[in-house]
Amino acid sequence: MADTATLRIGKISSFDYPKGTAKITYEDKGDSTTAFFSFLAWQYWMPKVGDQVFVAHLSNGTCAATILGPVWHDGHRPPEGFEGLYRKDFNRDYGKAYERYDHNTGTFTLHIGGVAVTINADGSVAIDAKTVTINADDTNINGNLTVQDGSGNVFIGG
Repeated sequence: MADTATLRIGKISSFDYPKGTAKITYEDKGDSTTAFFSFLAWQYWMPKVGDQVFVAHLSNGTCAATILGPVWHDGHRPPEGFEGLYRKDFNRDYGKAYERYDHNTGTFTLHIGGVAVTINADGSVAIDAKTVTINADDTNINGNLTVQDGSGNVFIGG
C-alpha cells in the first residue's frame, strides 16, 4: 500500500469548541470543506474562522487528519521576535494579555492590560500597576523598604 500522507494548508471554516475540533476549507480544492478534525494541542486556545492552519492528513486519505496549528503569513505575523524569546499571547489583540521570557536577559514578564509583573534574573521583581493590594494574614518584609510618593522618598527600615 502506498503512503498517501499529506501535509496541507487550509483555512478554518467552523468549530466544535467543546470537542476541540474544526472543519477546514481548501481553496485549491474548489473550496471543499472537510469533516471535523482534532487539533494537536496541550492547551486550549483556538484560532478563529478564516485563520490559515497546517493540517496533516493520515495515510488513509483525506478523511482523517490532525490540525497542527496556525501558521505565520503576511496577514498574521508575530508581535515581536528574536532569538531567545518565548512569548505566549492570551488575546488576539497583541499586547492586552501575554507572558514573555527573554532567554538573553533571563527576564520573565506577565502583562495583563496596563499591568506588568517582571521577574529578573538578579532576583528582583518589578510591579508596574496603578494599585497593588496585599491581603494576607501575615506580611513579612525582610530587608529595606523604600516608599516613594509624588512628593519624594520616605525611607523605612534599617
